[in-house]
Amino acid sequence: IRGPEERYPIMLGASAPGVPSGFVEGGGSLGPLGGLAARAQWGVLRESPFFDENAENDRTLISAFFLDWAPAFARGLELGASLTYRDPLAGGFTPSLLWRAFSTVSAQEEEQKAEDGLGAAHARWEVGGLAAWGTWGRGDYWLNSEDLLTEPNHNQIYALGGSLAWWQGSGQWTLTGETASLAGTLGRGRFPLESPKPYRHGRAAQGYTHEGQLLGASIGPGSRGAWFRVQRADSTRTVGIEVERILHDLDVHREVFARRDGSDGQDREWRFAVLYEGAAPGFGSAAVGLKANGGVSLRWNRDYIRYSGNADLVGLRESNWFLDVALTWDPRGGSR
Repeated sequence: IRGPEERYPIMLGASAPGVPSGFVEGGGSLGPLGGLAARAQWGVLRESPFFDENAENDRTLISAFFLDWAPAFARGLELGASLTYRDPLAGGFTPSLLWRAFSTVSAQEEEQKAEDGLGAAHARWEVGGLAAWGTWGRGDYWLNSEDLLTEPNHNQIYALGGSLAWWQGSGQWTLTGETASLAGTLGRGRFPLESPKPYRHGRAAQGYTHEGQLLGASIGPGSRGAWFRVQRADSTRTVGIEVERILHDLDVHREVFARRDGSDGQDREWRFAVLYEGAAPGFGSAAVGLKANGGVSLRWNRDYIRYSGNADLVGLRESNWFLDVALTWDPRGGSR
């Protein structure tokens, strides 16, 4: 995951399968100024076979650039900037596409409406058992001065989080929380020049996906999420609970339905989970470990589901049980 977020990575996340890609990176000390690290990465995304209206646009080049700085004058502080860019490969690959993300072509030009750019600044500060982090991002050719001045309300997204850790007896308690908004800002201009949804431009529906799976935050573009976790860890095990609340497709609701009848219903989801990591019960050996995360997800469909014509197929409410389990083996024995 690239960025300080623990639950809702904005730029690149781990919610998609491996993407064929290559990268170069480097870094080092700047003496009294601190440390600097940089990374450039390029990969090829493939369109989902379930959303394939044109066989000539199945491949997309994604470019990602990251710069991180740890200033020497502030212990525990990390500052950074990142830029991702997607460029369809329908016309074939040319070396100039590797640096296309730094061009300042306006998104309002007709031939550029198939590409997307998303830039962000992030920070993390950790002092003792207290940590705080945040990311602010903006899409739609944010490097272009014209768009910066004339479209200041376009695709502004953010993530904020923090954690607090302390020792009590032989165990360490940790409280962690994070919130993110990928709903963007509702554009005041005509669609598609000010589409409020990040990770896409104009009517491009593929966005930042690989075979249909998102590369960014798992809540998806156009949504807001809040997540909280409390856990206790000692030398043998870690146990905890998680609570998450997600509002899905807020920008689509405001753009289409809220203006129609004043409805304020969105797709709401609550997730409750219990996590465990430690020795696997019943194996009689501390070398066999268990990682488990399970619970229930409750979801209420948006009020305007009646407009979609699928009311008979999609219930107003749904609940799903989930359980992720992994067994591990440590040949060294008990310590993990």
